[in-house]
Amino acid sequence: MTTDNADLSPAPEPADLSWLDHPNAPKLLAELSQVELVHTAADVVGRARVAKDDAALRILGVLRTTLLMRNERRALGMVLQAQAEVATHLGSHRLAAGAYDTLWGVREMLEQPFRAHTARISHGEALFHAGDVAEGEAVLRAAQQPARELALGGEVHKAAACMADTLARLGGLLLATDRAEEGELWLEGARDLAPDPDALEAVTSARVRFISSKPTGRTL
Repeated sequence: MTTDNADLSPAPEPADLSWLDHPNAPKLLAELSQVELVHTAADVVGRARVAKDDAALRILGVLRTTLLMRNERRALGMVLQAQAEVATHLGSHRLAAGAYDTLWGVREMLEQPFRAHTARISHGEALFHAGDVAEGEAVLRAAQQPARELALGGEVHKAAACMADTLARLGGLLLATDRAEEGELWLEGARDLAPDPDALEAVTSARVRFISSKPTGRTL
């Protein structure tokens, strides 16, 4: 793509996304209307989840900054989720942890408590894979009480699934750090709490995710 500024103005249609991987992309994004910006974010997220490459991660980062500045919280949540997923796929666990940490706050502001909690415990898991094992464990241990409090809203089934997921991730971390006895106890508690087959599958996958991948410090 040419770097001639004349070829980049006015801002292209949101469906043409190649311009987003250009240094002038932040300026052009600022010129989009609210509707165009949200539609662009949706397009980028869809393509990023298919591509799962470094270019997609760069574009998601540009969008993240713009959406923060424009206070477009719903679109920002969508972009942060995709950024965390793609970063995890690429092994950029530090970036994934940061995305989940911000996503957790965005979900809370949007009054989406269950999705906020999932972001919280995903943050803990990402910290583990980034090499911050103690911090990841602290996040997961601290998440237990908020998980219990989710039931106060009356959605007991969903709260039980979140609690099971929380305990399972803590158990998986403990197993991966040679604390098998304690880890198995947490996993047993998670299995007991799992309210349905999907929740039980999430408990089982936690063991595999932590054991099959030792923590690393790789960043983007």
